[in-house]
Amino acid sequence: MKINHALISASLAVSFFVLLTGCGNPNLGQVSGTVTYDGRPLDNATVSFLPEAPDGMFAVATTDAQGHYELVAPIVKRGKSATQGAMAGRYRVTISKKEADLDPDEQLYTENKITYDELLARRAKKTGGTSQVLRDVIPARYGNVDSSGLRAEVKAKTRNEFHFDLEK
Repeated sequence: MKINHALISASLAVSFFVLLTGCGNPNLGQVSGTVTYDGRPLDNATVSFLPEAPDGMFAVATTDAQGHYELVAPIVKRGKSATQGAMAGRYRVTISKKEADLDPDEQLYTENKITYDELLARRAKKTGGTSQVLRDVIPARYGNVDSSGLRAEVKAKTRNEFHFDLEK
């Protein structure tokens, strides 16, 4: 019997490649889309898909300058801490965007209306001593899972697109 070394080498190489890369998650779907607010792309917003099923896994993304996002799920697999997409299933969706405003005391200091010592004294009187105040850029209801009203159903092994047009 003659052994075909080329065939055996090719078979081993393919087997090694499959083991190295994994078979993929058959329940995973690629998820992307856009977010607009009053008809304009919403940049730097956090898009969160929160599973309706108790054993589901959340996925999250940040929008780019055109309001585009691609979800990433925190699936730990072979040293990787996240993977593109989301598990198949139904989700409640939240979208939030916050911006930092200077604390009023910090603003006074930057305008040279109070001294640095005064700024430190005012900060010491506040709890937390923060110099920034976060404010919602879009209505806060979109960032709350109970009030956003946004839903999506991710299908496995396919490209899912969800576009969200938020209003005031």
